[in-house]
Amino acid sequence: MKKNIKIIDAGNNFQNNKKRLTFRNAVTLLVAFLMIVTTGVYAAFVHPDTGGVYDTSYNNMYLYPCDATFVIYKDTSSDTVYVYNGTTGLILYSSTNTSSCFKYAIDNLKPGLGGKIAVREGVYVINTPIRMYVNSTAGWTPITIEGSGIESTELSLAPNSNCNMIEFIVNGSQNDGFKIIKDMRITGNKASQWQGYGFYSDRTGSGWSYDMVLENLYFSLCQSGGVYISSGWGVRINNVLSENSDGIGMKLNGNQMHVTNCFVAYNRLEKGFDIAGDRNIVDNINLADNGNAGFRMHGCYNSVISNIHIRQWGVETASTYPAFQITGTSYNNTISNINIDGINRTVYAYWGMYVSGYKNVITGLRADRCNKLNLYVEGDDNRISGKFYNCTINTAFSVRSIVNGLGLNEGDPNSAGDWNGYGTFGDRVYDSTNDKFYSHNGTGWMVLN
Repeated sequence: MKKNIKIIDAGNNFQNNKKRLTFRNAVTLLVAFLMIVTTGVYAAFVHPDTGGVYDTSYNNMYLYPCDATFVIYKDTSSDTVYVYNGTTGLILYSSTNTSSCFKYAIDNLKPGLGGKIAVREGVYVINTPIRMYVNSTAGWTPITIEGSGIESTELSLAPNSNCNMIEFIVNGSQNDGFKIIKDMRITGNKASQWQGYGFYSDRTGSGWSYDMVLENLYFSLCQSGGVYISSGWGVRINNVLSENSDGIGMKLNGNQMHVTNCFVAYNRLEKGFDIAGDRNIVDNINLADNGNAGFRMHGCYNSVISNIHIRQWGVETASTYPAFQITGTSYNNTISNINIDGINRTVYAYWGMYVSGYKNVITGLRADRCNKLNLYVEGDDNRISGKFYNCTINTAFSVRSIVNGLGLNEGDPNSAGDWNGYGTFGDRVYDSTNDKFYSHNGTGWMVLN
């Protein structure tokens, strides 16, 4: 049964305004009328000056014409999802299965040419991954999936659907790229899901994924994590939130990536942010209460990391991982303006910053209230400057740092039953209060003089 449909113009008086319609707008009006009569999709509002078509049943949502190749639109009264031409408004495909609508749109982009898929306001429930590659051997097909805003467009994973939500896999040795996702929420279903990322990109061979863009996105409740990118080159990530997943917030492996203005928080069972690769830039990242290391550089070199704020107050799982970790395979990095606001609970074992890489320059480090110690360094030729405050255990406050086996301590490191500085066999600590050195024998601290 068709809907009760009507077409109205901007002034609710078509007769008074019809002379103002251009030929193009009249054609648009005719196409809209034919669509409504034959499909009963929506009540249309046709602007008399621009010819733009709006849906009067959904907050006058703009439909077409637009710069998108295809537009995906959900009729909330029937839960039917439509794919229509972004220029003419002609409906090409419809289904109550949202995943099939995305597949139709992507499969019908021209290989090598690609296009944009605009997703209008609404909640779109998917049960299989949206795969951002055309059914063709042609590589380098640009694909853009653009929502109507974080507040307006949501991709939601159906219950018991154990899969990644959006995928981009580079097959074999052929490179591919130019994939853009922007302006939407991507919500998993970790309560009934045992695997799956919000966005997942990898390769099956030696090919690279070039020039991907993730912008203005909000990932949440994903079982495996928010964002996973392996073998990316020239990836751009801006204004992305990733929180409340059971896995990692963001895991990135690639070269010449640029990540800015992101918030990663409350990913309770894994790291907040993990990056590897060469010549990457990471700036202005805020991390809060992630269950494992807050920020980890693993196999990261010749990169610039700046303006990172890490808060580890309410972590639910005990962990010996540091808030900021630089592993032994990370070198020649420039790291600046790192603020670590730690935790004052003895049940947690967070360090502030742990450095086992080499030839890293770290400036503007500020670590406060880390449970074990503010700074632990065991790599060679690292240059570190900063301020450290209030490491605590058993209510003892002091600065706790070990750099290449040597540390400072105000008072006997055993005086509170356990020094809050982490130690390994052979480490030495100077007690500046009593002018004594202590050495770690593998199980505890022993006075040397």
